[in-house]
Amino acid sequence: MNLAKFSVKNSLFINFLSILLLVLGIVAAFVIRKEAFPNVRFDYATVQTVYPGASSEDVEKYVTTPLEKEIRDISGVEEITSGSRENLSSISVKIDSDADKDKALNDIQKAVDRVNDLPIEVKDDPLVTDINAEEYPIIEYCMAGLPERELQRYAEALEDRLRDVSGVARIARKGWRDTEVWVEVDPEKMKEFYVSYKEIIDALKRRNVSMPSGKFSIENKEIHVRTT
Repeated sequence: MNLAKFSVKNSLFINFLSILLLVLGIVAAFVIRKEAFPNVRFDYATVQTVYPGASSEDVEKYVTTPLEKEIRDISGVEEITSGSRENLSSISVKIDSDADKDKALNDIQKAVDRVNDLPIEVKDDPLVTDINAEEYPIIEYCMAGLPERELQRYAEALEDRLRDVSGVARIARKGWRDTEVWVEVDPEKMKEFYVSYKEIIDALKRRNVSMPSGKFSIENKEIHVRTT
């Protein structure tokens, strides 16, 4: 007996089954969890290290290679690829799909921490990052056509408004240059007053500080004082 003949002879059952599937579909549409941009975890992690002022060869020799040697001994690591360029070492670690990813990430972090002979110029510890959908931007804004300071002012205002939007997890800036003060010294004046470069640097450091200076209470209010 084919399906058509069975449906004709058992029309009541087929109608009941159709209604049941329709009802279940409607219920599922309201109950099932829905996300426009679900967070998906991938089987990858990255290790990035900043080595200021170093060539790609030095980055490879003194940063990337020592880190790779430690990471290779971790169980659950399937593949390691790396890239070294000026000032930056980047290592991509593929984790075995059958391994416990949280444990593997923890082991990678421990392996990175065991490398204690990195160059002294590496000020910040290597950054271990779990690659997931949250790491990729959903929307990117590009601002151009104005002087840099004006663009920064508008970008800061836009950033403040975006942070107030419900559901925004993180905002990252690209192409943003922080304000710097360029100090040029006069060698003749330094020689005349017997001043060294280190003394000038130390004097600038003493002037560029922000430190807590205590607190006091007024009318049941506690006020903290900071000196800049």
